[in-house]
Amino acid sequence: MDAENPRHIESVEFRTMFAASLDGFLIVAVTGHILAANDSYCRMIGYTHKGY
Repeated sequence: MDAENPRHIESVEFRTMFAASLDGFLIVAVTGHILAANDSYCRMIGYTHKGY
């Protein structure tokens, strides 16, 4: 991690938390397009990452 770039650290921490969370998370653009979904969310709705 680059200590001089806090945004990079926040990004890595966010992505780790997002992926490892047992709660389902979904990130949606203002246009309604799904930008990201974690594995927990995919299991909850019965889709794979390839399905969105």
